[in-house]
Amino acid sequence: MSTKTILRLLRPVMHGIIIMLLFWGALILRRSTDLIPWVQLRIPPLDSTETMMFALIAVVFFFTIWVSKGIYELKRPLHNYYPRFLETRFWWIMLLFAVAYLWFWYVFVNWISRFVLVWSGVWFFVFWTLFDRIRNALNGLLEKKNPYKMNIVWKQWQLMQQIKESLSLYEIYDTSVSSNNENDRSEIILAVGQHSKKELQILADSARIHGQLFYHISDHLELEDLISSPARIGPIMALEYKPSPLEGWWSVIKRVFDFFVSGALILILSPVLLLVAIGIKLDSKWSILYRHPRVGKNSQEFMFSKFRTMYTHLSVGEEYGGKEAQILKDELMNSDANIRKWPLQKIKNDPRVTKFGRFLRRTSLDELPNLFNVFVGNMSLVWPRPHEPFEVEKYEPRQKRLFSLKPGMTWYAQLFGRDRLPFEEEAKLDLYYIQNRSLILDIYVLVGTIKVIFKGR
Repeated sequence: MSTKTILRLLRPVMHGIIIMLLFWGALILRRSTDLIPWVQLRIPPLDSTETMMFALIAVVFFFTIWVSKGIYELKRPLHNYYPRFLETRFWWIMLLFAVAYLWFWYVFVNWISRFVLVWSGVWFFVFWTLFDRIRNALNGLLEKKNPYKMNIVWKQWQLMQQIKESLSLYEIYDTSVSSNNENDRSEIILAVGQHSKKELQILADSARIHGQLFYHISDHLELEDLISSPARIGPIMALEYKPSPLEGWWSVIKRVFDFFVSGALILILSPVLLLVAIGIKLDSKWSILYRHPRVGKNSQEFMFSKFRTMYTHLSVGEEYGGKEAQILKDELMNSDANIRKWPLQKIKNDPRVTKFGRFLRRTSLDELPNLFNVFVGNMSLVWPRPHEPFEVEKYEPRQKRLFSLKPGMTWYAQLFGRDRLPFEEEAKLDLYYIQNRSLILDIYVLVGTIKVIFKGR
């Protein structure tokens, strides 16, 4: 993780600490200070617990508004920062006053002091300005020392030259030019000119897979399978393409959610994990887990873990059945038992599966060790499933868009037929999820997965 990203991650933490300290300070000050010098007014019944609970609500509101407005950006260069801050601060203050008074007698029985609200709001502006000035200065120095690498993929030479000259005034950009984006690892891809739709799609897919920011400057043509919005790059306005509405901090929130939920499920389901392990040992010999390479985000391989459902000597892998198991697998794939077309296969009544393994597959209990993959960060609770390297070799270019995300334990396509779907249909559903994913959609998939499991599908 770069120093620039760490500084940006610290911003909401520091803002939250400043808000909490200011509310606490205002509470103490109100209890011990005359609002009018030498005139002791009645001190209202101030409750410390209620006030600090309100302060925590204020932090959550502040963070939510800033994330929704894109001010807590983690990857993109920040432009037009202060006008957006003033706008969000106004709405934050209005929301706090509304909550303070509308919730009176319902949540905050002892009232939230107007002095505490005003004092905290005013001084937060002062301390926020001081903190962010220092942080922005440090961030600016880091950006100049390690500027954003930008590759300008051009179609119109004259337009490209004008843009490159304009960007040269901004030291935070290190620009290079090319006619394509092959093997480029820049942080930002800027397509300039009238690219064909196919060319633009190839650039967008490459940027999506490699986690690059992708912008386009032209007077026509948009890609329908991506979310587009006007964005500023230095002095230039461009059209930014995003693969999903969940970017930046929403991905951080999703990772935090995955970490805590997977950890909690591991603890809660530990008796089930133990019973399944015992059942596997009693049913067949050797290893309890089956570990095998899968292809994850950005086409990186990782070790995928699940409960073993096949006989060990018939399982593919050097540490399992080795060459003989691979030969048997190839024979089954080329036989009438293979009821699913390439690139993914499904063997009906697979003779390699143990009796207990059939039960595990039917109930999806064999997937529980995936929780450890989710916990360490190789996978997510919800996202498209990981596939084996030999399966990925059969992917078409557009299907490789799936590698823009971590693979998941459960996935959107599972709700519509699980492994009975043709691969083409599964890929379409997975791509739909990528373009429309949200926290609500994730919850829908998790609830739907439970329903699928109980129906034995």
